[in-house]
Amino acid sequence: MRLETFYRQPGYFARKVTEIQGLLAERKRNTTEQFEKDVLTFVINKLTELKSMIYFSYFIEEAKVAANVNNVIINDVDKIIRVGDEIKALFELKVRRRQQNGYIRVSKSEWHTLRTLSETLDVPVFYLVRVPGCYKLVKLNFWRTEHRNNGYHQLRDYYVKIPLDEGLTLSDVEVVTALADIIQEVQE
Repeated sequence: MRLETFYRQPGYFARKVTEIQGLLAERKRNTTEQFEKDVLTFVINKLTELKSMIYFSYFIEEAKVAANVNNVIINDVDKIIRVGDEIKALFELKVRRRQQNGYIRVSKSEWHTLRTLSETLDVPVFYLVRVPGCYKLVKLNFWRTEHRNNGYHQLRDYYVKIPLDEGLTLSDVEVVTALADIIQEVQE
């Protein structure tokens, strides 16, 4: 699945998401547990943000055509750590059901954007990857780029292979400790 598929049909995407929101709202009306209501409200609101994100991407795609500019890339950063007025670290969060020979693949455009931000802002970028049974914390590096066919959609794309063995293998508790170490490092 590629988000670009949704950018091309933002209205249809929004209608489908609204249907899902309706189902969640119905469940919210039928529950008596306050925590579940709060969770459902949170998810419904996140889905509204997702619809806005898809429309924004559609508008950018249309603006590219209007401006006759082809090399516009849209990326986001999952987490930005700021201490006071200084940006100290960037995090990209990933979940993988399995590792591919000790690597995970990420899109080259995402990796390039993160690398550019890291160099421009002089801040470290970390991938925090949830894999079965643990987390992998890997600091962004200059990994090799590959051009691969995506077997599911027959699409060609560029990927960067992130070697997970270059990072730390952590339990939930160890993630907290590692993040505390990162925050302490950046404060010094």
